[in-house]
Amino acid sequence: MDPEADNFYAAPQAEVHDPGFAGSEAEAIRREHVTHEASIKSVGALFLLGGVLSCLWGLVSFGVSVNGALGDGRPQEPFFLIFGPIVSAVGAIQFAVGYGLRKLAPGSKIPATVLAALSILSFPCGTALGIYTIYLLFSAKGAVVFSEDYKDVIAATPHVKARTSAAAWVVLILLLALIGFGILAASLG
Repeated sequence: MDPEADNFYAAPQAEVHDPGFAGSEAEAIRREHVTHEASIKSVGALFLLGGVLSCLWGLVSFGVSVNGALGDGRPQEPFFLIFGPIVSAVGAIQFAVGYGLRKLAPGSKIPATVLAALSILSFPCGTALGIYTIYLLFSAKGAVVFSEDYKDVIAATPHVKARTSAAAWVVLILLLALIGFGILAASLG
C-alpha cells in the first residue's frame, strides 16, 4: 500500500502542458518589451484624444457656419462649411488609428506613421511626439510588439504589467496643473 496514495491531505498532482510559449520564455519576452508596448499604447491614447477633440472642433466649426446660414440666409464663415467636415474626417481617422495602436494592430502602423510625420510640422511638441512615435513603430522592439507571436506572449502573461515611475507621475501632474492654470488664466483674462 502506497502511503502517498492514501494521504487525503496531499496536494493534487497533475501534469500541465502549455501549448504556446514556455512560461519563463514568454515572461522574459514580455518583460523585455512591456515598456515599449505601454509607450505605443500611450501614443494610441493620445491619438484617441486628438481624434475626439478634432471631431468636436470640426462639428462645432461646421455648426457655427450653418447656424449663421440659417439665421440671416448666408454663412457667417463659408470657410468653415468646408473646413469643419475635413477636420472631423481627419479626427475620425486619428481616432481609428489610436484605437488600432491601443490594440497593437499591425495595420495601424502606416496610418500612424503618416499622422506622426504630419505632426512633425508642429514645432516643438508635435515634432518631438512625431519623431518619438515613428521610433516606437519602427524600432526593433516595435517590430516584436506588433508581431503575431507577441499576441501569444501577451495572452500567456496577463500578469506582467508596465510600471510608471514616480518621476513620470510628477511630470504628468505638473503638466496637467500647468494646462489647468493656463485655461483658468485664459477664462479670467
